[in-house]
Amino acid sequence: MKWKVDALIETRFVGPADEAKVRKLLQAELWRLVEGLEQALGNKLSTSVHIVGCEPIYDEA
Repeated sequence: MKWKVDALIETRFVGPADEAKVRKLLQAELWRLVEGLEQALGNKLSTSVHIVGCEPIYDEA
């Protein structure tokens, strides 16, 4: 049986001050996460990764 699963991942990290660099770094790491998930499931996935938001956080207090 085939399934379509939509997931939302929210993360915070300390990184470069440039939004384009942040998106590029996270995109690459998210693909690594997908590859790990494929290995764990023993199944090749048809996956797309889209970063829908990226905003600086100046104070988390």
